[in-house]
Amino acid sequence: MVRGRVALLGDSAHATCPDLGQGGCQAMEDALVLTNYLMTTNLGVEDALRRYEAERLERVSGIVLKARKRADQIHGKDPELTQQWYQQLREESPEAVTGAIAKTILGGPLH
Repeated sequence: MVRGRVALLGDSAHATCPDLGQGGCQAMEDALVLTNYLMTTNLGVEDALRRYEAERLERVSGIVLKARKRADQIHGKDPELTQQWYQQLREESPEAVTGAIAKTILGGPLH
């Protein structure tokens, strides 16, 4: 995500399958974290960028992996698994769906 004095954010740093709706969200989280480090560093830009990358790498890696798994699950790679997912979704309460979305959001720097 970082090389020298250059940092990538959002999909340019960690392209994400659209199945979680997190591409834009992760870009905003990246911008928030990077801004905070740039505003508070007294060791220089490179230090701020390294801290940005260190903080974001685990979070975005998890989101990218989760989105890939969801894409495999809901786009028919394994038709039986896809049917199971849609059946589970039909049985889920709206509160459970909202709770899962909130859990994803609250796992980031905006908690």
